[in-house]
Amino acid sequence: MNIAKACLSAINQTNTQSTDLAYQEVFDAIDTAFTEQFGLLGSDHQKMRDALDTIANLPEDELSQAPQIARLALKKPH
Repeated sequence: MNIAKACLSAINQTNTQSTDLAYQEVFDAIDTAFTEQFGLLGSDHQKMRDALDTIANLPEDELSQAPQIARLALKKPH
C-alpha cells in the first residue's frame, strides 16, 4: 500500500514535467518505498536470527530461558 501511495504521489507531483522526468520521479518513489519497507523486514529478520542463534547456543541448564528470549525478540518496539 505504501508503495502504491508513493507512486501516486509522485505522479500527482509531476503533472507539468516532461514524461521522462515524470517516469523518473515514479521510479525514485518506488525505490524509496521499497527500501523503507524492506529495511523494516530486514531488521526484523536479523532480530529473529539473533534470538534463534542465542537460543541455539544456550547451555542445557539454561534452556528454560528460551521462551523469554523468543518473547523479547517478538516484542514490538515502542
